[in-house]
This record gives sequence, structure tokens and C-alpha cells, in this order.
Amino acid sequence: GLLVERARANPNQRFCLDNEGRELGFKDLKDAVLRTAQGFYNLGIRENDRVAWQLPTWCDSIVLSMALHRLGAVQMPLFPTLRKNELDYICGQAKPQLLITPSTWKKFNYAAMAAEIQSNLSTQNHHMEILIADKNSLPGADPDFGELGPGVESIDELPVRWIFCTSGTTSSPKAALHTDTP
Repeated sequence: GLLVERARANPNQRFCLDNEGRELGFKDLKDAVLRTAQGFYNLGIRENDRVAWQLPTWCDSIVLSMALHRLGAVQMPLFPTLRKNELDYICGQAKPQLLITPSTWKKFNYAAMAAEIQSNLSTQNHHMEILIADKNSLPGADPDFGELGPGVESIDELPVRWIFCTSGTTSSPKAALHTDTP
């Protein structure tokens, strides 16, 4: 609701400018979030589904996060510096339904790493989908899709909406569960 209000009041005011020059105003952000939320809904993402994502600090990362929030998904943002051993462990523990990565970034092949993690999880009887999301390639719906309903209204008092992982500097990373409730 706050985003919709801000887009109405200041549609062209800049919301973000990423380190690669992409800029989004509030109206463009709102439209991108709603299109992306609809795109993920069409892919089958629903409330409480776990979605891990490992993207650079792009405007797309903000759009993704807000779209998943709109659907009530449990998000697992992962540092882009984490590699296979850490992600194998984290995904093995948290068991996300979906892992989102860029194909490559800063000369590292995230797509190949994600495929290895997916294969490792399948040996543990857990199926995880992979979505490669390079800049400006998040799933979206037709621009005329119409707005989603009012958003997720959970009946849980404090639903888990985030899983943050500790750095694992002295042992394996630990999952910290968080809610959106202030």
C-alpha cells in the first residue's frame, strides 16, 4: 500500500539508481513489482514458499524482493560472494523451492553453481527449481495484467517472511528467521 501511495503522489521521483546506471522512479517501481509478482504467481510461487536469491545490488533485486513480499513468500537473500559449499549447506538446510541467480556476474558462473546445488539437493530428495535472472529479466506478466488483489493478509500473528544466514566464519552458516512485523 505504501508503494502504491508513493507512486500516486510522486510517480517520477527517483526511488533507486543501481551501480550499473539503471534508475527506477516510484511509478516504474510499482509497475515492475506488480508485473513481477504476477509473473512469479504464474510460475507457482505462493504464500510461505521459500525462495532463495543471490543477486547483485541491482534495482532488479529490490523489485524481486518487493514482488516476493507481495506474494507472502519466505525470502532467503544470499550474499553474491557465497559459493557452492556454503550454498549447498544453506539450501540443504532451508530447502527453498526456488533459487534465483544471475547467469554470470563479475566473471563467476552462478548458473553452473546453481545447477550443481540443484543436483546435490535432488540426491537428498528435495527438488529445487532454478531461475536465471540477469538484469531486466525477472519473470513478468503482460503489462495489461491488472493489479493483484489486496496482498497477503496472514492469519499468523508473526509469520516468518525472511531467512537470513549468518556468515559461518567459525562454523557452518546458521539460519535466522525473521518476520516483517516491526
